[in-house]
Amino acid sequence: MNRLLIAVALCFGAAFAQELPVTKVALYRSGVGYIERLGYVQDRTSVTLHFRAEQFDDILKSLVLQDLDGGRALPVSFGSKSPIEKTLESFAINLADNPSREMLLNRLRGAEIEFSALGKTVIGRVVGVHSKNVPSPDGRTVVQKHEITLSTTSGFQTLPLDGESAFSITDPTLRSELAAALVALAAGLDAQRRPVNIAFEGVGRRRARIAYVVEMPVWKMSYRLALDPDGKALVQGWAIVENSSDEDWKGVSVSLIAGRPQSFIADLYQSIYVPRPRVQTSIFATPEPTVLRGGVTGGGAPAPGAATAERRAGRAEMLDAAKAPPADFGFKMEAGVEAMAEGEDLGAIFEYRIDQPLSLDRRQSAMLPVVNQPAPIARFTVVEPGRTRPMFAVQLTNDTGLTLLEGPVTVFDRGTYSGDGLIDTVGAGEKRLIAYAFDLELDARIEGGDETETITSVKIVNGVLEETRRARNTANYALHNRSAKEKSIVLTVPKMDGYEMAMEQKPMEDTIAAHRFLIQSKAQSQQKFSVVRERTLSEMIAIDDQQLDRIALYLKDARLSQGVRQALTNIQQRLNTIRSLEEQKRAQEARRRTIEQDQSRIRENMARLNQQSALYNEYVTRLTAQEKELDEIRSKTEKLQEEIDSARVQLRDFISNLNTS
Repeated sequence: MNRLLIAVALCFGAAFAQELPVTKVALYRSGVGYIERLGYVQDRTSVTLHFRAEQFDDILKSLVLQDLDGGRALPVSFGSKSPIEKTLESFAINLADNPSREMLLNRLRGAEIEFSALGKTVIGRVVGVHSKNVPSPDGRTVVQKHEITLSTTSGFQTLPLDGESAFSITDPTLRSELAAALVALAAGLDAQRRPVNIAFEGVGRRRARIAYVVEMPVWKMSYRLALDPDGKALVQGWAIVENSSDEDWKGVSVSLIAGRPQSFIADLYQSIYVPRPRVQTSIFATPEPTVLRGGVTGGGAPAPGAATAERRAGRAEMLDAAKAPPADFGFKMEAGVEAMAEGEDLGAIFEYRIDQPLSLDRRQSAMLPVVNQPAPIARFTVVEPGRTRPMFAVQLTNDTGLTLLEGPVTVFDRGTYSGDGLIDTVGAGEKRLIAYAFDLELDARIEGGDETETITSVKIVNGVLEETRRARNTANYALHNRSAKEKSIVLTVPKMDGYEMAMEQKPMEDTIAAHRFLIQSKAQSQQKFSVVRERTLSEMIAIDDQQLDRIALYLKDARLSQGVRQALTNIQQRLNTIRSLEEQKRAQEARRRTIEQDQSRIRENMARLNQQSALYNEYVTRLTAQEKELDEIRSKTEKLQEEIDSARVQLRDFISNLNTS
């Protein structure tokens, strides 16, 4: 069985062994690339790669290893994220601080070495390295001399370190540690990349595949559009790809994916430590010894084993040699250019498969022709809101069978550069307008407009008045064609929320935010074009005496139905009756307040008069008459309130059961 191991390392841009070169690259618009390496391994093979540190998270997330012919992929080891100094400090002989010869020998104190100096060789253990100051030959200065002391079988020997000398470590363990430290030091010379070891185990020569996803520059598209007078255009699309890796691509199969698969970076390379509580060791006084009688102890259960799953998958892919396109001269844009891509719709994404192997040096870019075929067009002048001038445009019908990714378009008309445009993604069979130059022979402007509202219906449903109105918006456009040729004008009109077109001419097409109308403009002519939109408004109105004026307005409308007219007339009469009763009640209440104010004044005057005076008796007579009138007012007010309440109940009952239209 093939063994599939999702392991932990590999990085694009490494110095890979020749037997597993990059054979396939798929570039995505989400800023990643799928890299596949396919080749042969022999018996047990170990390959050392070097990876950029910032790519490790992607590799650890996506790496797939396959031994396709019965072998297996072994666990992958890779360099730590720790600085090289930390790695060097972990060895028995620390080289992190770039030690001198004297410092290195001091760190070997106690170790056995073979030391050669002054023509003789001594084997012994290092006791130490020391220095001493001696006069220079001329006696004017002091010179520092270094010496090493060794413990040998014949005793201690001190030998000079200055001048020619050599030493080696006789202990194989220390010698191995020093060699490993030097290897780690060499690996750290490339500060941007870390080593990774990948091993395959099996018998004989076998196929092996390594695949992974890494960050890559987004591939881009640019187009050339060569217009012909016969309503055709040559569409030529070039894909711009970049080899941002640290190795050359040689005969690589390339696919360009027009889609946005979800992609993210998982923090897998960073070492993560979980904080744990620190528990102090409990210390107790030693107890008196106790004799335990008949005690029995038992053992624990064995730990369960672990099983491994095996899986085989994949097949080898054979690549054809690249063919160079022929060269040509003259302005035939299709001459000498052959589309290298085949398209396939994969649902959420679209793939351009480059049908010729690609060779591209590291840190280089390339333009690949992926579209080169004719397509039908129609010529227009487009009037867009907010633009200072109308623009020449072509409507391209994409019958290439490919999805055209968004990108810039350079337009050539009859062999001459005519302008630049932009397109968004155009699916197979779709149409798209491409504006590329200003039309200086057409003037277009808005000459105002208006908005009116008309009541279209009034009905009563369960006692609630429902009013429907139609709002009508009109925008007027003035077009002046100063050209000697007839023009096909596309007028872009912004959509208005809730409005629908209310005109015989329908838009040639609708976008998310606008309607587009096709207008034929004769040579050297002026014309008007009105855009009419309507929307329906509805309002629910509770019927009460506050709506008398609105009801009176409705009754003036000749379009009101007979049933609604009769109902509103009845309601109007009832509301007028209630309003009249309320006015009478308010008049009585006003008279009562006047009398009460007069009585208050009279009582204040009476308090200052002699009760036997004529004026006092006159006030008494007036108060008696006013009290009688107040009793009559209270009686009338109560009766009016009863009539008002009764009229309101009758109106409510009438309205609640009313349904007319």
